[in-house]
Amino acid sequence: MAEYNIANNAGTITADIKTAGPWICRDDSGNYWTIFQDIDNNIAICKTTDAGETWTLMKTLTTADFTSLTFPVDTFSICHLIGQNKVYVFLAKKGSSSTKSWGWIINTLTDVGTKDLDNVSISHYPLGRLEVRWDTYNNKLYSLYGYLSSGFSSIYTSEIKLDTTFGVETTITISQYKIFCGFAIDSNGNKFSLVYSNNIPYFTTIHKGTGTPNKDTTYNNVAYLFANVVCDYDNKVIFGFVIGTVFHTYRANNALTTFEINDSQVDLGAGHTPAIAFLTVDGTGDIYWVYTDSNDNEAYFIKYTIATSSWGSATKISSDNDGKLICPELRPTLSDNKILVSYQATA
Repeated sequence: MAEYNIANNAGTITADIKTAGPWICRDDSGNYWTIFQDIDNNIAICKTTDAGETWTLMKTLTTADFTSLTFPVDTFSICHLIGQNKVYVFLAKKGSSSTKSWGWIINTLTDVGTKDLDNVSISHYPLGRLEVRWDTYNNKLYSLYGYLSSGFSSIYTSEIKLDTTFGVETTITISQYKIFCGFAIDSNGNKFSLVYSNNIPYFTTIHKGTGTPNKDTTYNNVAYLFANVVCDYDNKVIFGFVIGTVFHTYRANNALTTFEINDSQVDLGAGHTPAIAFLTVDGTGDIYWVYTDSNDNEAYFIKYTIATSSWGSATKISSDNDGKLICPELRPTLSDNKILVSYQATA
């Protein structure tokens, strides 16, 4: 593991179960890109061509780049448009009845960035996260978000058409009060959404496409701290959540009919409640929880090795007083077991 400084002007933001990611990715040439909210609440876009040793500020997104945008935004993320030599920076700000979104697309061969979405409305007020993911099967960028109304909630997915517009919404309607907390697309174009509720006998459901829930967990009326879902290169669906000091993890085939990991648990122990946590996978299919430990505000990872069906021990990855805010890449390249992680120093 190696630690490199990206910038010294990061602003402080609060992360919770509704916080979207990732904030770091690779491009088709193997260079790394990251974004962060700076001390002026603008979004800084940085790039490295030497595996993280040195970083260059490529662009700071400000109000001048868009229409009707006032920083800070409520959510931001960066997405690698695989095979397109592009990365996409997505910004959104919630309103009382709709949400506005902005997009900045970068050609990574020329490093030229241009405006895409510009004050474009998302007609439903997102409940929980608002995420974007690249569909390698269809070569399309999608957003997914949840909405609650009159005791029922729906999940919507829309194509971001890369021509300054959204495509038509596709709806997944689910009963009762549920919070959207994750979106993934496998290499066959199947879309998966993770939602939770504490008002009915089950707490978490994983959905495939517009279908009914394929997996219900049984943690009733329990507050989740963090949760998300990812797909690996074998089209296995991995999802999990954090309750107190315990990580709960699941892994299934992409039909969601066979669960190879069914609530594998890791307890960090008393006093070690994660201050933020993200679930991710590497190119070999191993599973990681990357998190900040509230006990010392340091960044750690804990790894599940598929070949041995076992968890390793918590491993510190930040320096002293670092790692307060942390986000890994969605997944590294195929057969790569190194994961990129960005985090914020607290001192």
